[in-house]
Parts: sequence; C-alpha cells; structure tokens
Amino acid sequence: MSRAFRQNTTQKNTYYPQLLGTHGAVATEHYLATKAGADILGGGGNAVDAAVGATFVEGVVNPQMFTLGGECP
Repeated sequence: MSRAFRQNTTQKNTYYPQLLGTHGAVATEHYLATKAGADILGGGGNAVDAAVGATFVEGVVNPQMFTLGGECP
C-alpha cells in the first residue's frame, strides 16, 4: 500500500453548512456570501438586493478570486 493511503486523515473541518430556503435561491462560491444573500431575501429584499449583498461579501471573503470590478484589469 502506498504511503498516501496510510497517512492520517486531516483534522480540518471541511464541512460547509447547507443553507436552505423556500422562496428563493442564492448561489455563490463562499457560503458566507450565500448566507448574506439568503438573509437579504428573507428580510424582504428582492433578487437584485440579494445579488448586490452577496457580491460585497464575496469580495471580502474571497478577494483573490473575485473583485467588484469583475475581470476588468
């Protein structure tokens, strides 16, 4: 058996909470941005409000992959 299979498993928690809703959907790369968008929808906001809120959170929690300017240099 190779050494890769004999190593101990990582102790890091790789589980991200599942967020469920009944009247809308929000999909982002980071679960905190999804939660922000879902909270905005749950508070009476519309899809645009949720998208803007999730965009701001995504820019903070994942700046290396996502910026407010998109892919523009």
